[in-house]
Amino acid sequence: MFSIKKDFKGISLAVIFFIFAFFPVASMANGLAVSNVSIVSQNETNQTANVQFDITWNNSWRNAINYDAAWVFVKFSTDHGVTWNHATLAATGGSTVSDGGTGGVLNPTGYSLGSGTGLQIIVPTEASSGYKGAFLQRASNGEGTLNTTGVQLVWNWAADGLTATTPARVKVFAIEMVYIPTASFYVGTPTANIHSLDWPFYEYGTNNPYQITSEGPITIGTSNGDLYYNSTFGGDQTGTLPDNTTSGTGFPKGYEAFYRMKYDITQGEYRDFLNTLTRNQQATRVATNIATGVTTVGGVYVMNDDTTTYSRSGIRVISPIPSTGPVTFGCDVNNTGTLNGSNDGEWIAANFLDWADVIAYAAWTGLRPFTELEYEKAARGPNAVVDGEYAWGSTVIARPTGINNSGQNNEVASNAGANAAYDNSGGTGTFGPFRVGMFASTATTRVQAGAGYYGNMDLSGNVTKFAVTVGNAQGRAFIGSHGTGVLSVAGDATNTDWPSPTTAVGSGLRGGTFNNNVQYLSIADRGFAASALPNRNTPYGGRVARTSP
Repeated sequence: MFSIKKDFKGISLAVIFFIFAFFPVASMANGLAVSNVSIVSQNETNQTANVQFDITWNNSWRNAINYDAAWVFVKFSTDHGVTWNHATLAATGGSTVSDGGTGGVLNPTGYSLGSGTGLQIIVPTEASSGYKGAFLQRASNGEGTLNTTGVQLVWNWAADGLTATTPARVKVFAIEMVYIPTASFYVGTPTANIHSLDWPFYEYGTNNPYQITSEGPITIGTSNGDLYYNSTFGGDQTGTLPDNTTSGTGFPKGYEAFYRMKYDITQGEYRDFLNTLTRNQQATRVATNIATGVTTVGGVYVMNDDTTTYSRSGIRVISPIPSTGPVTFGCDVNNTGTLNGSNDGEWIAANFLDWADVIAYAAWTGLRPFTELEYEKAARGPNAVVDGEYAWGSTVIARPTGINNSGQNNEVASNAGANAAYDNSGGTGTFGPFRVGMFASTATTRVQAGAGYYGNMDLSGNVTKFAVTVGNAQGRAFIGSHGTGVLSVAGDATNTDWPSPTTAVGSGLRGGTFNNNVQYLSIADRGFAASALPNRNTPYGGRVARTSP
């Protein structure tokens, strides 16, 4: 999860001519925190500055299979925090790495790995837009709390149109990710024609799960060996997923390595996203009317335009709001009017999102949407298919009947054995999504934690996840381009290969929700896989991904 701690501190102009203003902001995500942000040096010849910070997160790991990581990026403001822009990094020297994607730079020159848990830094290459962020991850096998001080990234401020005397404020964000390695995997479920699940994938002619063994083209159809699914509700049952063996040229099938958010987008993360947008962009990304000129709103809970928190949607404003300029948002799930307290739910999965919200968040972070094939790989891994299995590889499932520590960063189910949120979990008192990763708090097994094969949490249940579908031409046109950190004036993502933010055609939902029947939590269920739902709804959430360098 990402966290803002501070802007860069001011530095003596005798040492640095680029002016940085101190601007404190505090936030903490689900076990991840960035702190002590500062500018420690500047190179006017190279037109760069070193951004230093400390970073820590819980339950970090690296093993022989995979590892977790933090995607770190920087936003800057040249108008005293009114508007924010995405910072471009510099990445020279170091080692060139390639993992099936566009490549990147390992431990670039001028970067610092800090002191503490041994890190490596990989800065992915984007040919069209430059370096938009970095992955921080363990350099060797280990597990536990990762705590490193003095990490440094190099900001290429000249590439962002600044000069050595431009006043600027900067924020550092980080999102917990999971690295999912290159591997063959299966999609679907056995006995597809008669199974109770909705429109799962299978191999035509055998009714067996379909194995994906490369990023080569895949034909959807009714010839033996094709990928197929029953019913046009799951899509148009035809077409070809174009070749993607050269990354970024065709539909990402999940075979090549990628990173995916460890958790769903939280309410704290979405709040912090909103707080960097212009007023016009903010108005697009919430349900309440907060257009310029509006000063009083009844729907202070802005994601569902309500006067009080509903279904644990706690992102709100305090009315009145300014008539011009950005609005400040906070979390207040307990409806006290005091924002961002220790029990105000910033760790709860964000709900009432729509497709356009999720891809705007993806673009703003420099990440991308994921495909429904990537969803199944993240959940199942390379294992053989278990009929009707959930994301933890079995059919064992139990829902919470209530929660303890409501709204806090240690919110947990009140009943032992709960491992997924579904079927109106928690009763009317806690109806809605829960803290992301909640079931892993005391777990010792994957089933108890409700964890996907690679360590992604909540892939079955809590909030449903928007994914790019294989079920229509608009989805199949997706080539996995990454966001540049920039949104349109209206606050929308602008990547042309992504399904439209207006119509959502090409997108769908996977994984089930806290208010779904249990069947929709099954990995293979595609009941809403090509649904193209453009409007916000109670259980809609999301998470995003990135092709590995």
